[in-house]
Amino acid sequence: MNVFSYVKNTISLSVPVAGAAVVLAYMLGCPEVSVGILIGAAGGVVKSLMLTNSVLNGSGPVKTFLARYAVLGGIFVAGAMISLHAFFAAAAAVLFIHVLFIMDQTRADKAGEIG
Repeated sequence: MNVFSYVKNTISLSVPVAGAAVVLAYMLGCPEVSVGILIGAAGGVVKSLMLTNSVLNGSGPVKTFLARYAVLGGIFVAGAMISLHAFFAAAAAVLFIHVLFIMDQTRADKAGEIG
């Protein structure tokens, strides 16, 4: 497996889980939470792809730092403009996808695919 297989694993696991969470929140009567989860999941996937690309292409740490927090800032502002519930749902979705991403990248590192 190469690094992209691990990233594909992250995405293939996070998208159905986020979709199920969106449907569940909507069925429970919280549409703003559903939108927040959707925003956070999309932003988390973008952040994972961006971090993988910066590692593989050797981007500088400052550029990676600024790009990563620009994506996170956009996610959090979009969630906060909807409601406080959407903000925290977006933050939880980003954290969930980031944890999956770190787990998959740790497995890739142990397999000798990174570095």
